[in-house]
Amino acid sequence: SPRTAGHHASYHSIPPIMLIGRCFLAASAVCTWSALLGCEVGDGSSLALVRKETKVSDASAGDHEAKTLDALERHTTNYYLPSWHGTRIARTAETPSNARCSLLAYWAVSEKRKVVDLVRKNIDHLQQSLAGHCRVEVFLNHYRPRVPSSWDREGKWYTQNVRFSAEAPGNKIQAMKTNYRTSWANYSWVWALDEDADITMTDVPMFLRYADESGALLAMPAFIQEGNTPEERLLSFPHQHPDPTCLYRYVQVVELIFPLIRPNMLDLVFMKCPNCIRKATTWGLDQMWCGYAAHELFEGPAKLDGARACVIVDAAPMVHKNFRTLTHKYNRREVTTSFIKTGEEDKKAMQTAFPEFFVSNQTLQMEVQRCVKRSALPLG
Repeated sequence: SPRTAGHHASYHSIPPIMLIGRCFLAASAVCTWSALLGCEVGDGSSLALVRKETKVSDASAGDHEAKTLDALERHTTNYYLPSWHGTRIARTAETPSNARCSLLAYWAVSEKRKVVDLVRKNIDHLQQSLAGHCRVEVFLNHYRPRVPSSWDREGKWYTQNVRFSAEAPGNKIQAMKTNYRTSWANYSWVWALDEDADITMTDVPMFLRYADESGALLAMPAFIQEGNTPEERLLSFPHQHPDPTCLYRYVQVVELIFPLIRPNMLDLVFMKCPNCIRKATTWGLDQMWCGYAAHELFEGPAKLDGARACVIVDAAPMVHKNFRTLTHKYNRREVTTSFIKTGEEDKKAMQTAFPEFFVSNQTLQMEVQRCVKRSALPLG
């Protein structure tokens, strides 16, 4: 086994969410999603993330070292540590620990069995991982009429776990604007999640920690995307794929798919920007809201820097299951021609309305992202 700080450490292969970027065959960690991530197991140039289980089994390890290790582990959450080419990443995952931390988790959901199962697991994970550290309240918007039996198969799960609910048509952001209340200002963050977001293996305390630390108005975990074909697994904005060298990155574009948003930014977009939310689609909003929010809510030079408002958090990635369940958008898992046409029209309208803030795909490709680097320590 690899050695660190005078102790033996054993490693076990981990769930696919933690296989960031490319994956490689380590001594005791195997790439289980090589097909999904497009890599060859054992190609010698990629990445494996493994769970660290430290055991003080070396008879020569001093008592002082053992006590130091125990003290560290009392202040470190149990999360997955990445390892790149013989470099171990060692960081404590401090969780929000004050009563002021509060999160409204907002989902737009259908009644499909796979959606209900995933959302319930996500909510359970949120509540368990943030228990004692951050108050979590859940809002479910049912874009089709709710079927109580779908959610309460084992008793009263819905009433015990869902604080707010509504039935509003439209996409997630449009319905969110309909459901928006000024009382949301009482939350630290509002997390707007698609029904096929999978955060069950995401280190949510770490995600919130780095979102807070960044000073951004909007944050999102880096993510990988499932799909039946290579095309389905491609991200709309490739820079949202995990970067293994960064804790988080300041970027000019964050997609609408699962953003964590400060309430003052929500209020800006929903209440003070009549042209931000269009009736048919929300295409184009994610290509202007970082710059717009920075200009309206920051002071000084930061007003002119859209990337200061938005971050991608690489240290706590997640998975997009890519269910493609929206019938008005997909036909047999393909985006319909009519939806694309309407979306492109809406995007052009957003670019026309906000030319100073809109970031084109060409500009995004040339952007030099500002990466907050991981602190790496070489293996002993």
